[in-house]
Amino acid sequence: MMKKEQITYMKIKRCLLIGFCSMLLFNCSRDTYVGELPTDDDAPLEQPVPIVLSLGMSDFEILTRGSGEVNNGNDADFWNKVRFYVYAFNKDPQTDLSKPWSETNEDFCLLDGYRIAGANVQTSNHGKEVGVKKEDSNLMLFYPDENSQDIYYNMQHTDWPYNFFAYYLDDWSGECHREKDHIYYDVELDGRRDFMSSMASVDSQKDKYEGNPYRDKILGRAFSAYSANHGLNPVFQFEHHLVLLRFVVCKPGSSSNQSGSDIPSLDPTLKVKKVELNSKYKGRFTVAVNDPETNDPTKPRRGFTFENQDSKYFELKKKNGDFIGNNGWCFVADCPAYEDVTDNDKKYYHYVLGKDENNDRDSGASLLVAPGDSYWAKISLSTEKGLEGPLYTEVDVELKNTNDNGVFSPGKAYTVYLTINSLSDIKPTIESGVWTNGGDINVSPDDEYKDE
Repeated sequence: MMKKEQITYMKIKRCLLIGFCSMLLFNCSRDTYVGELPTDDDAPLEQPVPIVLSLGMSDFEILTRGSGEVNNGNDADFWNKVRFYVYAFNKDPQTDLSKPWSETNEDFCLLDGYRIAGANVQTSNHGKEVGVKKEDSNLMLFYPDENSQDIYYNMQHTDWPYNFFAYYLDDWSGECHREKDHIYYDVELDGRRDFMSSMASVDSQKDKYEGNPYRDKILGRAFSAYSANHGLNPVFQFEHHLVLLRFVVCKPGSSSNQSGSDIPSLDPTLKVKKVELNSKYKGRFTVAVNDPETNDPTKPRRGFTFENQDSKYFELKKKNGDFIGNNGWCFVADCPAYEDVTDNDKKYYHYVLGKDENNDRDSGASLLVAPGDSYWAKISLSTEKGLEGPLYTEVDVELKNTNDNGVFSPGKAYTVYLTINSLSDIKPTIESGVWTNGGDINVSPDDEYKDE
């Protein structure tokens, strides 16, 4: 868990770096390799212009590979291992994405896994592998040779713009398929893998060019050696493509146990043993396309498609990936009453795990599943009050969303409140939340997250 000083620092950093990241890159690039702006703005560039990439969010957290949603926060041990992949292709919609980078093909493919950095060479159909140097304005450094970043823009056609794509594969190493108009992976979900992608946009950096006489050229030629020479570098704001489901186990409200109610008094030995959810799990993850601005629905788009109808049950696990175990997840009597869950409670990450402050905060986490109209959850319960010994049962519950046009949308977060009335009676309630680009949730149990 982070110390309070670290938490404060990270929050300040989150506020400042997003605003100043582009400015820092602009100042760095100008002072390092450009010099004074030439009188003739279209004069040939005298020095090679390096490709400078940056992560738009100031403090991601990735706990371990395949451990669940990618969040805000800090996990320094893993940060050194996390890798993203980056492509850059000519903006011409007819560009053939299947042809890899080479010195003779640089007009069309500027950056991929065939681009050489220093003495170490990565050669694959993947995007160019990068790591993130958070202490240096979130620069995305080419991997594996972080000491040799000499990868430059196309210096033969310095005004030719490129589309920059980045993506994240959480514990997935399947084959990369490169077609003429798109690049994709066939992947399988496991309830804990998070897949993200991004396409760099100039929108977040437009304001800094107000009043600049070359503004239209700079923005119109993004991203190229010309625009980079003016300090306009690709910044990636990642988006999630799956559905995030958080679970809270609730006991009935006091009104449910009043005399005359159809629901019996709560059994103090009633225990949740397992939570499972059925979802599609075979999908196609498209990470780059040659015509991202098209409105033609027949052309490929970035993100996930789930044409395969095969489904499976995913089990909610501990945050560290372990199964809940024979001791059970929680006694229902120790869980909050649904009617007592306040808006303030929902701001704290540990609360949505269905545990109070006296219980194990690692007992549950979230599930990452395919978008859908509804889901079936299987809740396993036990009690010690059977006439012939302990009783065990599984209750199937359909989860329906009454918001968002009745569907569970990609990139959205939902909190599932399971009110356990008895060994056979469970009432689900769904609330929509926000799972912003790149994640915005602090995993430190005492920190707030906004879910509204």
